[in-house]
Amino acid sequence: MKTQRKHKILNGGVVVAVWYNEKDMTPLFDSHCHLHDPRLDGVRDDVVARAVRAGIVGCRTCGTGPDDWDAVATLESRPDFEIRKAFGVHPWYAENLPADWLDRLRAFLANDSDAWIGEIGLDAIRTPAPTGISRTVLRSQLELAAELGRPVILHGAKAFDELLAACRPFVGKIPSFTVHAFGGSEVQLRRWLEIGAFISIGGAVTQSKRLRRLIFEIPPERLCIETDAPDMLPIGGEPAIPGTKLNQPSNLVLVARAISYPTVKN
Repeated sequence: MKTQRKHKILNGGVVVAVWYNEKDMTPLFDSHCHLHDPRLDGVRDDVVARAVRAGIVGCRTCGTGPDDWDAVATLESRPDFEIRKAFGVHPWYAENLPADWLDRLRAFLANDSDAWIGEIGLDAIRTPAPTGISRTVLRSQLELAAELGRPVILHGAKAFDELLAACRPFVGKIPSFTVHAFGGSEVQLRRWLEIGAFISIGGAVTQSKRLRRLIFEIPPERLCIETDAPDMLPIGGEPAIPGTKLNQPSNLVLVARAISYPTVKN
């Protein structure tokens, strides 16, 4: 059976894979990146211009901790490129937070009624298992999301099961869960879909047949695409700065191609 996936923007900035036609320049939205990252200082305007030329209409730039929330907040949309924002503490940076970090997060969210909470979650890449502190920090942010009615963007690298367990008590209390850069198993995918989560696929799909096969299991209305720029440069991607491996939103087209070309489902 052959299936073709394409893309469009729906429902408050959640991007779902429905139709993508390169010739018609179907607009794409980068559901997860870090456009504010200091590694893009000096080339950010060029990066946005390249994204616009590629048919990217906007992105959601996600904070990772108190040190970068100001940079997220100061980014401004252009008439041809919308920048939506998220503020949160990434599990890599859950250690040694200032005592007032949660109050500061609340303040940034109060200043932007459209902002989501992210990038938050659990991680088992840098440590064998998620740390106790990262679990506590995640719980605090999920409670805040439920209180304020904000969607969350989740990091669950090598910890998708533990992350799901942490999120389950908040199903029905948090408007939506988006699992960023999903790379889990089919069983894990089904469990996330059961709670209504959106699944975001990044540049890894350009090199992973297993991940491309999983695309068939994701309902089109739940499928998002992302670059995670300036990280995760996809195969064949143009770096934001020549000679580096810095990713950029214009490479979202490569992600769209990877999941749009007719593929035989085994």
